[in-house]
Amino acid sequence: MRRVETPSQFGAWSYEVTDTKLARETKGNTILQISLYSDLLANMQGAAVVSACVVTPGTNFEPEIYRVADYAAYYRHVRGSLERAVATPAATSAYPEPIEHCDACRWRRHCDEKRRADDHMSLVAGISKSQIGEFEKRGVGTMAALAALPMPLPWRPDRGAAGSYEKVREQARIQVEGRIADAMLHEVLPLEPNFGLYRLPVPSAGDIFFDFEGDPFVGDGGLEFLFGYLYADESGSWQYTGDWASTRHEERIAFERFIDFVTERQKVHPNLHIYHFAPYEPAALKRLMGRYATRENEVDNLLRGEVFVDLYSVVRHAIRASVESYSIKKL
Repeated sequence: MRRVETPSQFGAWSYEVTDTKLARETKGNTILQISLYSDLLANMQGAAVVSACVVTPGTNFEPEIYRVADYAAYYRHVRGSLERAVATPAATSAYPEPIEHCDACRWRRHCDEKRRADDHMSLVAGISKSQIGEFEKRGVGTMAALAALPMPLPWRPDRGAAGSYEKVREQARIQVEGRIADAMLHEVLPLEPNFGLYRLPVPSAGDIFFDFEGDPFVGDGGLEFLFGYLYADESGSWQYTGDWASTRHEERIAFERFIDFVTERQKVHPNLHIYHFAPYEPAALKRLMGRYATRENEVDNLLRGEVFVDLYSVVRHAIRASVESYSIKKL
């Protein structure tokens, strides 16, 4: 609570709400949260709350000020919807479908057990909520039922391309087959130009395998604290470099050292490529280039020369596996 010099039933003063968040950008649910706090506080102190504040990382504890009245109509709409839902529980059903917050929720194990007991279609890798809805409208309620659908599908979806639905049907099939066999199964997909294995360049003795580790909550803008790369030396033996950084200065040095290493290596191996898994690495390098205003030409040349090869996109279009996620850890 922050005291303000506005009269209330307490006396010549009243209070406003301040909340702290780890997220660097204030989101809509945070505005709803401080709107609720302000509503409850106004009833307690008998005086309207004009503003509410949010303190985010990297701002030296300077609060972001939000005028409560600017969001009051939306807050009332959401609160009214919630109250009506709670008042008529028989008319509503909430299924624990997976969302981004699941990783941090204390009920995640309970919800995961429920989904597995129901053989819910959200267990199918790559399936979307709208696709689940389309299948449910046609009487498909489990992953096993989805895996048993005849191919090609006997109906056209209301939303999306039929091919995308056939793709998740095939994904469900191999997951169910893997479950029955109690084994990790995979199959190679038909080759398509510009997709999958066609995205792999000709190997070079200078190729580099690269991975970042970062923490988005360090300082203002996060910190890439480990630059890891694997490469073959002149004798063909594999060498690994793990370049650690715990400060901004060390992060800049590690960034420059890696870009300089690649640049020098290209003089000997002009056809080398940098392999990574998922698009984080090129995006992080561009971010570091902008943060420190250094190695701009070198990074630009790497991007324009298509030196980076995303193995995630290769894998997703090259194989089908009995996994619930195509993350590198699951694979």
